[in-house]
This record gives sequence, structure tokens and C-alpha cells, in this order.
Amino acid sequence: MDIRESLVTLVFTDRGSLGGPRLSFVNGIWVDRSLSLKPTFKKIVKSAYKAAASHVDFQTKASEVTEEVNLWAEKGTNGIIKEILPSGSVDCLTRLIFPNAVYFKGGWKQKFDSSNTNDDNFSSLTGAQSNEFTILGLPYEQGEDKRKVFMYFFLPDAKDGLPALVEKIGSESGFLNNHLPYRQEVVGAFRIPKFKLSSGFEASEVVKGLGLVLPFSGDGLTEMVDSPVAQSFLFRTFSTKCLSR
Repeated sequence: MDIRESLVTLVFTDRGSLGGPRLSFVNGIWVDRSLSLKPTFKKIVKSAYKAAASHVDFQTKASEVTEEVNLWAEKGTNGIIKEILPSGSVDCLTRLIFPNAVYFKGGWKQKFDSSNTNDDNFSSLTGAQSNEFTILGLPYEQGEDKRKVFMYFFLPDAKDGLPALVEKIGSESGFLNNHLPYRQEVVGAFRIPKFKLSSGFEASEVVKGLGLVLPFSGDGLTEMVDSPVAQSFLFRTFSTKCLSR
């Protein structure tokens, strides 16, 4: 078992039956029938990433493939992600799609009283203090699961300080590991928002900027398929939902 397979098994295995969070992690590959995946690549994605490959007809049935992938994502996330591929994101020029989806559902270790839920401004809380922001980590129920799962909240001291904090997190190496609170403390009364977040963007230029340019060249996928791919298109979508319990 290599490190990739070990990571998937350790982190993304559902152990809800042990009392911990429910977790579903699904990977897939949709490849145009004009291409042939190399056996070594198929073996890697099947063993390490638990992904199955589907050969489809992008050239004449792009809309049907879009619907198929969206239904796959909806099933894999218990209905949370209903549209991992927006309408029009797949067309007759598409040759490969590598979608993945994560479903997570966990109960708080210390339950919130739903009767205390109300509309209010979210501006401050008590937690680990930094010079510019406050961090609070809330544990999920663990049961007999050996993994410990937390949700971390980062709150800038300045009401308009979120963009600067996001920039710092993304630009400073090791920022999260250096600031996450690992010491358990008893805190006073605090409030957290009830929210739903979703976003999506076309990620080609982003990954090119990070130096990943070969997949966008005509012969950059030689270890995946036997035939050159004229153009590669990457679309990334992320959807998560947090509900008070």
C-alpha cells in the first residue's frame, strides 16, 4: 500500500458505525471513447483513489454525460452536491473529466441547544488569541473512532479584516499548522453562525500559475492515455453545508 492509498484509507474511510462522523469520498473518471487509458494509470486510480473509469461519447452526448456525472455526485454526497458540472461546462471538445466529491456529516461533541438559535450579528468570540485574529476549534463526536475531527473558526479582529486574513493563510507556508490551537481550554459563552457555503470556478489559469502546465499541452497526458489530447479543461467546484444540530 503506497502513501496515496494509505491516506485515502486513513482519512476518508467512513467510520460512522463507530460513532464518529459519516464520511463519503468518491472519485471518478469520464473519458471519451476515442481515447484509451493506459493500464498502469487505470490500476493507480482504482487502487489508490478508488475511482472507476467510464468511457462515454462527449462528442455527441455531452449533455447526457453532464447529467450522469451530476447524478453520480448527488448520490455520493447524499444529495448535498446536485450540480458538480454546471450546464455548458462539458461540450464536444471535452475528452477527460476527473470529478471528486466529499460528503461529511458529524454531530458536535457538545450539543448546541437549538432553542438558543436566533438572528444576530456575528462579531466576536472567545478562543486562542493571535495578534490579528481569534481561533476556535470545536470537536465532533468521536465515539470509538480513533480519528479526532474539529471545525476551526477564524475570526479577524477587524470587521473588514477577512480578505487580509485569507491572503495571509494562502501566502504563508505552514500558516494553519502554526496557528491551530492544540491545547484544550474551557471557554465562556460564544456564538457561531449557521451557514451554507458553495463556490465554483474554472481552475485552468490557477493551476497554470502554480506551475502545472503539462496537462494543458498536446502531449502532457502521455502517462494517462495512449493518444495525445489536444486541449485540457479543468473545472473545480466545491460545495459544503453546515447545519445546527
